[in-house]
Amino acid sequence: MRPLSLAASIICVVLALGGRQSQAVVVSGAFSGTIGGADTLDPFDWFGQGAGADLTGQTFNVTYSYDTTLAVSSLFRPTQDAYRLGRAGALTLSFSVGGVTTTVITGDTNTAFSSAGDRSSSGETMASLEADNETTTLVEVFGLATEAFVSGVTINAPFTPDPAATWTAVLSSSDTVSRAEIITFDDVASVPEPVSLAILATGTIGLGGLRRRRSKP
Repeated sequence: MRPLSLAASIICVVLALGGRQSQAVVVSGAFSGTIGGADTLDPFDWFGQGAGADLTGQTFNVTYSYDTTLAVSSLFRPTQDAYRLGRAGALTLSFSVGGVTTTVITGDTNTAFSSAGDRSSSGETMASLEADNETTTLVEVFGLATEAFVSGVTINAPFTPDPAATWTAVLSSSDTVSRAEIITFDDVASVPEPVSLAILATGTIGLGGLRRRRSKP
């Protein structure tokens, strides 16, 4: 098998590292952090470690995906944008701790993804994701991202969590009994998506093969 050409390898790496586009239709991302701060207890056993378990130090994972074309309405202002993603399947939001995952796929008009400029922290964006399937489970996560807020642009691309900020997750359910709790987590960082990792690996292998071929006498 011939190694990838230099041009193809560079394209693969660029796609993996710089593939974000503004005005995206489907936006997805993943990030994780370490549970800590003001709220670390799991009083309602959302994550299977016993009611009241202290989750301090455990990894909190978040994945999200939303389709802007399924929004029932949108709001674009100089300091805040939001989509009301009321159609089924418009937003999927998942939390996981210790291998236990809670996933909500939106079906409620109150659900929104919003981004807003944070006046107290110039150059950063306040990001908020909320998925509500009306009668059972509501999950929400919010905190600061590093991107400068640009109305009509920031909300249409994956965001990079600010690792210096404390993020907050809210979980509530009323399926059989009311359960509501807050989890805070720090040291938040984006997790590369599998497709980006595969493209990056392919580009790296191609560059390595080209280097070996050129080094042969």
